[in-house]
Amino acid sequence: MKVDKYQRVFENQNVRPYYSIPHNQGFGEPLKELVNYEYDRVIYVISESYGNKAYIHEDEINKGANYFSKIWKDSKKTKEILAEIRKRFLNAKKLEFNLWKIDIINIKEEKLVSKLNKIQDMLLNILSAHVISQPPHIKSLEKELNNSLEKIKDVDQSLLIRSFTHFEGVLPHAEEEKEIEKYNKLWSNIDSDKRETILEELVKKYGWINAVEGDKPYSKEHYKNKIETYKKSSDIELLDLSKYSVPQAVKIGKLIGELGFLRFWSRFHMLALHYQMKRIVKELAIKKENNLINLMTVKEITNYINGDEINLKEIEKRKKGYVVYLKNGKSHLVSGQETDKYIKLTKEDELSQKQISGFVACRGLIKAKARIIDFNSKDYNKEVSQFKKGEILVTGMTRPQIVHLCNKASAIVTDEGGITSHAAVVSRELNIPCVIGTKDATKIFKTGDFLEVDANKGIITKIIN
Repeated sequence: MKVDKYQRVFENQNVRPYYSIPHNQGFGEPLKELVNYEYDRVIYVISESYGNKAYIHEDEINKGANYFSKIWKDSKKTKEILAEIRKRFLNAKKLEFNLWKIDIINIKEEKLVSKLNKIQDMLLNILSAHVISQPPHIKSLEKELNNSLEKIKDVDQSLLIRSFTHFEGVLPHAEEEKEIEKYNKLWSNIDSDKRETILEELVKKYGWINAVEGDKPYSKEHYKNKIETYKKSSDIELLDLSKYSVPQAVKIGKLIGELGFLRFWSRFHMLALHYQMKRIVKELAIKKENNLINLMTVKEITNYINGDEINLKEIEKRKKGYVVYLKNGKSHLVSGQETDKYIKLTKEDELSQKQISGFVACRGLIKAKARIIDFNSKDYNKEVSQFKKGEILVTGMTRPQIVHLCNKASAIVTDEGGITSHAAVVSRELNIPCVIGTKDATKIFKTGDFLEVDANKGIITKIIN
């Protein structure tokens, strides 16, 4: 008898049903609308602290990988999918722009609910776009690229991959970095009052990104530190690809680069839309003087505001945790004892080893202390604020809100990820040693452990002093 085996694919923090339902369903019907393929057996387990761990059945992962390996061989279909994703991003950007302009405090509840439903619809579009570049879906491209690059001798592999997968485009954090660089040059000549105004403006414009999963936006102190310690990244070293007779590698590398670029933006739009959801739901809870609204799905919130009957006792149970699972393209939510069978399916083994391996994203060898950044931790904000320059960043996966930590890190190690993942792209751009897809680095290592990250071999070892 075959045993069901689920693999953890990511973790979040401060997730509520109004977000976890569309996040889970992004693997279902919306994905089918985009690429004519949908997943089954995707489970989100939300803990008592409202953490969120997502699991996918291993058979589903393998089926998805096989399906997408065929998609990428169809150039016409691939172009259509990428064009559709870019179109969705433009629509998401317009919606986000309009949402920032609204005064949610003075808008009627019915109108806020209408906007909440629009955000959910847009989220489903963006989430399905994000799913197409999941690490297993890119494995066939990664393998083909590596096979092509084997023909090129005596060139650093990281430099090869960086050059062949480099994609010219403006990344989500570029505008913020531009402002930080500008103020860094002027800071010594700016008086204290003007500095305060600048810091307040930076918090207003960009600080929200930490309030999506963290408890609060990035502070003025955060931006003061960024300005005062700013150091412009070195120009990226890239090879002249015309010197190499590997047309297939150029073609595949370009596709991988574009998928990685779009994955950056899909993650950013997911965060932005999630934040707007959070703002609206929080305001509705205040208007209705009912904190249970924070534990409702968008459909339940809509019914509640419209005066329709909903099961408040069932919603109350979610304070202790709940499960969202995907079946036949639709997401379903259960709480109480009904969650037990799903938790058993996704139970992870306890690990206690001193060496693990993963996939090399950017080569190098580093020995330094580890700093675990756990997006599912109650101490997430504290972990981020205590990160020191030169430490090894160990996390489930890197995200736009911790790019500043990537800049400080001497190396990056992640549980998840593939060649188009955030960590892989950032590490190659910054030329920081990086090992991805270790599965269990955050479970095995602890903050303060002295590690050797051998990103030439893809091995991380805990060094006993």
